[in-house]
Amino acid sequence: MKVRVFYGFVLLPFLFIHSGAQAITLEGFLRSVKESHPFFAKEALSSQIQAREQERSLGSQDWVISSAPFYAYQEVVVTSPFSPEKIHAAGGGMALQKTLWKTGGRFSLFWSTDFSDQEIPDIVIPITPVPVILPAGPSEFYQNKAYLTYSQPLLQNLGGKLDRLEYELGHYAVDMTEIQALENQEGFVFDLSIRFLDWVLLAEQKEIANERLHLAEVELQRTKKKRAANLVRKVDVLRAEDAVRIGKQNIVMIESQWKAKQAELAVLAQSQKLY
Repeated sequence: MKVRVFYGFVLLPFLFIHSGAQAITLEGFLRSVKESHPFFAKEALSSQIQAREQERSLGSQDWVISSAPFYAYQEVVVTSPFSPEKIHAAGGGMALQKTLWKTGGRFSLFWSTDFSDQEIPDIVIPITPVPVILPAGPSEFYQNKAYLTYSQPLLQNLGGKLDRLEYELGHYAVDMTEIQALENQEGFVFDLSIRFLDWVLLAEQKEIANERLHLAEVELQRTKKKRAANLVRKVDVLRAEDAVRIGKQNIVMIESQWKAKQAELAVLAQSQKLY
């Protein structure tokens, strides 16, 4: 097989199969397969898909915004004159965070606000004849908070190495995918070349079988003439006829193999020209 492949690639510009008035070369066959077969499109996209997978790691250095609004209502069990009966509370918080790949630090900004409305009954001092009523004080309460923090690692992840690790490893994955895609394409082309060479070999065998049949038929006619002149025995004629029959059988067998290989290549190339 190695010898067959060697001669096939050495004689690449001259290796062809005749199909009616057209000639199909190995180079033209491979070019047609590369243009039409989905395998090559799939392998070409594999490295692009891996590159997009690598870009997914870039999202870890984006700004992250989060918010948490809330509302609460409570009916409190009164345990003292200063305890509220009902509490309405509402508020929310917002955080802004970012990972710095160059330093490995974490920057965050947090802001929150809340509002409380309490229903506190007035304090009544039972003094006769007129009781004294003391107001409980303000029932609404506001609160706002803001935090700005920055954390910097001193040992692990110093310089953001751990943050960038997955993204940097993605470069190797992309390169490996490209190399693997090229190897897969080369292996596929090599297999197609072997199949094409087998087709060429069957075509040559068919030509040789036709030539042998022609020689066997000529020899049969000569043997019949000799038999008519009593120069050979009857068994010689039978042997000559048997050689013709065997030649025809070989042609039928080789022709079927040749057409099967032709159909196989036509399917792989997705081209009607091979028919």
